[in-house]
Amino acid sequence: MKRDVMKVCVILTVMSVVACGGAVDSGGLVNSGDSQGGIIGAEDSDSGQMSDAQVDGSADETSGEEGDVTVTVDDNDEVSEEGNDAATEMAAQEETLTDWLAGTFDTSAQEQTDRRFFNISLKGCRVDAPDFGDNVLYIEQASADSLTRPYRQRLYVISAGDDGTLTSVIYALNNPGDVIGLCDANDSVTFTEADVKLREGCEVYLEWMGDKFVGSTGGKACSSTLGGAAYATSEVEIEEDRITSWDRGYDADDVQVWGAEAGAYVFLRQD
Repeated sequence: MKRDVMKVCVILTVMSVVACGGAVDSGGLVNSGDSQGGIIGAEDSDSGQMSDAQVDGSADETSGEEGDVTVTVDDNDEVSEEGNDAATEMAAQEETLTDWLAGTFDTSAQEQTDRRFFNISLKGCRVDAPDFGDNVLYIEQASADSLTRPYRQRLYVISAGDDGTLTSVIYALNNPGDVIGLCDANDSVTFTEADVKLREGCEVYLEWMGDKFVGSTGGKACSSTLGGAAYATSEVEIEEDRITSWDRGYDADDVQVWGAEAGAYVFLRQD
């Protein structure tokens, strides 16, 4: 991207000398599934189908009489600085969201106070997936009494959008059985595009609300066939110590056919 930097012309009237600087070129966050609850990305579960343009601005010019300094400042400089600040902030939010999704969580406290909810384990860990960027997590969910038989295994790819939101794009694994327990193992696994399949329409769009990320899926875009459903939705809040997720499936008439009816699942951090 080409950007004009400040041009400063100093007119020295006594000596009739003009010194003028020139231009410089510079390179330019549910998985809805079964009624046991999910996280970020409404979808079916694995088991039994359980989601430069250059800114033109007129220059501000301050000029004086002979012997003064004439300074021409391009608006491009201010716009560029604002853009850099915004990009830095979004990159920081990406890191924070990824960090907050990594760890061991469960809903044991919620189950003990409200028997309408099950105790679900959720584990997330950063993984190497160069095809998708730096902020990629492997997510594994299972009933607390069946940890070796997870009902959902996914990759979450976290990225920042141009509109100031974060997106968690969801990928299903082609061979999920090969990586069960990955977050507890010492093995190093690298994922490629050939290892996963995009869950189209199941991405979750999130915004930073000062102390947490809040988001949801988009409309009816995430398809689901579980329990006669036509589509699934997810509403989620992510904080440093918890993930709150409400995943539901609806039929073609918008009647809820699966998912918690009492409210969202609350996954508390255990590590």
